[in-house]
Amino acid sequence: MPRTLHTGRLALALLVAGYLASYLWNPHRFGLLDHLDLAIHEAGHPLFAPLGTFMGMAGGTLLQLIVPAAFVVYFWQTGQRWSAFVVVFWLAQSLFNVSRYAADARAQLLPLVGGEYVLHDWNWMLGRLGLLERDQQVAAAIRASGGALYLVALAGSVVGALDPARLDPRPDEQPALRPPPIEADARPTADTRRPVVTAARWREGE
Repeated sequence: MPRTLHTGRLALALLVAGYLASYLWNPHRFGLLDHLDLAIHEAGHPLFAPLGTFMGMAGGTLLQLIVPAAFVVYFWQTGQRWSAFVVVFWLAQSLFNVSRYAADARAQLLPLVGGEYVLHDWNWMLGRLGLLERDQQVAAAIRASGGALYLVALAGSVVGALDPARLDPRPDEQPALRPPPIEADARPTADTRRPVVTAARWREGE
């Protein structure tokens, strides 16, 4: 039987969706989550650097996407599926952020951490791949992926608020955690207890 509307979930889903909606029509927006994306992005370069120069350059973008994706997988695997859909919003926003960086590959107008003398990730990567002239198409594809995930997050989080039982079962509906049954060994075992000889039995033996 469906559960009642979860107003708290619905309010949060609509709040997050409204906050991120502007990314759909304003590709140059740099909001609060972008600062978090940037910190994770910069940590990705040294993390992936041991895997080679290309992976070191791509590591910023990779880690920026891996971190929210890992949270999505964690919440889904632990049965917190509504929370997983909410975090998909973050993954979508991170893709919007990446698309903005990729679109700047040739122009190189964005301010970079480290100043003007550091390499532009996407200029370097697309140049090595022979795709530098197609930076706008690459950025558009990344942006479209973010838009698709935004719609997935919106649909899943709203459905999870309107009918929570469809995503997250009630705690009392989940199977109780019970210890595994201990199977008795059917094979006969020898009795290793030492017999006790009582005084009465000793006298009878005499």
